[in-house]
Amino acid sequence: MTVGRIPSVEGGIQPTLLTTKGDIIVATGNATLVRQGVGTNNQVLMADSAQSDGIKYANEATATLTTTGDTLYASGANTLARLAIGSTSQVLTVAGGVPTWATPSSGGITQLATGSLTGASVSITSISGSYKNLVLYLQNASLATAGEIRFTINSLTSPYGYSYASNGVLSTSGTSGVAYGYLGNFPNYQDSTSVTLTIPNYAMTSSRPHWQLFGGQYPSNGSPMAIFSWGALNNGVAVTSLQLFPASGNFSTGTYYLYGEN
Repeated sequence: MTVGRIPSVEGGIQPTLLTTKGDIIVATGNATLVRQGVGTNNQVLMADSAQSDGIKYANEATATLTTTGDTLYASGANTLARLAIGSTSQVLTVAGGVPTWATPSSGGITQLATGSLTGASVSITSISGSYKNLVLYLQNASLATAGEIRFTINSLTSPYGYSYASNGVLSTSGTSGVAYGYLGNFPNYQDSTSVTLTIPNYAMTSSRPHWQLFGGQYPSNGSPMAIFSWGALNNGVAVTSLQLFPASGNFSTGTYYLYGEN
């Protein structure tokens, strides 16, 4: 080579191919070059045969996640997506095949009403139909005079059928045609009882409301007794109210609690 002669650069890479800070040169085929523009902050360069130049910039985790508590998940094969953090008390669940935050459906047990057992009757009205089961708890119920505590559903006087037992001894079997359900018997007005009445599927109209009752009776003279009963209304209704009342006279003391259970 003669000193001072500049060699030919014909066929070399032209600097004008690159236009932006961070650009790179990529081969799209044999002896064919193109510019690959730089990606955005926190993106990474990865192979992708579906691209014309065989590579692409794509988000990695720090680019996809923007907020404290965000979660990464795959929205498709080899595709990251961001699930924004949910709100307080939400739970992570699945909808449409992908994770999502959602408010949990009502679960457990929720108190719907409470009050004192006083006077000749107590009515619990406007009972929500949003639960699976109703649970009525009577605590330390007692009467001013000896007798039974009874209940009706929706103030209906259509026939109820029930059986009950005290201390495992069946007292009445297959009684039907009565206009009330049974919550306990008080041979002495000073007796008290605590019972739990459960009405499953109480909001259904396609079947008759039925119930189970369990509890303990505490006589003023004698030994405590376990009591239980079961029964059903003879027609299908959704339970929207309960009426509690002594067979005669008034309540003396006690508290009721009504719960919705899922």
